[in-house]
Amino acid sequence: MTKLPNKPKRILLAEDSAVMRQLIRSWLGNNRGYDIVGQARDGKEAAEMAAKFQPDLVLMDLFMGDYDGLYGVEQIMKSNCPCPILLLSAASQGEELLLKALAAGATDVLAKPSLRDGNLQHFGLELDQKIKAALATNLAQKPQAFASQAKHSFSTDLPYEMLLLGASTGGPATLEFILAQLPENWPLPIVIAQHMPQAFLPAFASRLQKLSKLKVSLAQNGERPKPNQVYLAPGDHHLLLRGIPNDYLFAWSQRTHPSYNYPSVDALFESAAEVIGKTLLGVLLTGMGSDGAKGLLAIKEAGGFTINQDEASSSIYGMPRAAQEIGASRRELSLSAIPPFLVQLLDME
Repeated sequence: MTKLPNKPKRILLAEDSAVMRQLIRSWLGNNRGYDIVGQARDGKEAAEMAAKFQPDLVLMDLFMGDYDGLYGVEQIMKSNCPCPILLLSAASQGEELLLKALAAGATDVLAKPSLRDGNLQHFGLELDQKIKAALATNLAQKPQAFASQAKHSFSTDLPYEMLLLGASTGGPATLEFILAQLPENWPLPIVIAQHMPQAFLPAFASRLQKLSKLKVSLAQNGERPKPNQVYLAPGDHHLLLRGIPNDYLFAWSQRTHPSYNYPSVDALFESAAEVIGKTLLGVLLTGMGSDGAKGLLAIKEAGGFTINQDEASSSIYGMPRAAQEIGASRRELSLSAIPPFLVQLLDME
């Protein structure tokens, strides 16, 4: 029997720049797997066209006329036909608006290129990868509202000394949920590798700070991790741990790593496993691809405790699936079960 070709994925493009619309049409037109079914010039028009055409994905500029991308995301996600939304945003503006759009249900973000930087081919390749990831998103599993937790009575003799979290697509809302659910006196340093452009990370750190009573900051090269603080890996470097047990610092690196993304979850996890070992907690969360799976295995083999998010609660069960397939995880848990389980682990002696 002759196999029928897959139908092209139907994409709605919402972009108020005629030049950018033309460039995106050109890139997507060269890929036979995509079909642009409509072109909107603001968020209101995008919501109306999404209801009419019911696309597989909306490619949405963040800043557009009277009705911006946030308006479009909110209207589409509360409609009868929600779909994955990939945001386009200039790296130099709109960080707060971007994070509100991600919280409202947008799947991911891609930094728009400067039309003068000559790196448009790379943007086209990254656009294709981001679209594929967004199309695989499980829209039914968006973390719901939460409240920050009060203090917990932790033992003075803790069995672990650091918590590592790794995430990609769907990660921002997932990380917000976890941090808001942890007690305000959580005693370990928390180090996060989230695939996100560097320009958006300061605003993301600020948002996490508002939702959690833990101190949140960007990890600095040469900085010593401190208890009861959250550190975000930079978006233009890998974040590593360098040193010996009980005496280690953060180190930035731009060395080539098998992981495509900055920051590499594998790079963080593997370096921490080598330095800290059995007193590590590693958690691999939602995301496409396999980044973090080998690193989680390294933590497990070093004697640390490893967890991956389950399929039902993941926006994309790619990275967690890869960890499961190589036996890297000791527990697979739903998102809602992860924070209380982490607290429980620290109560064990």
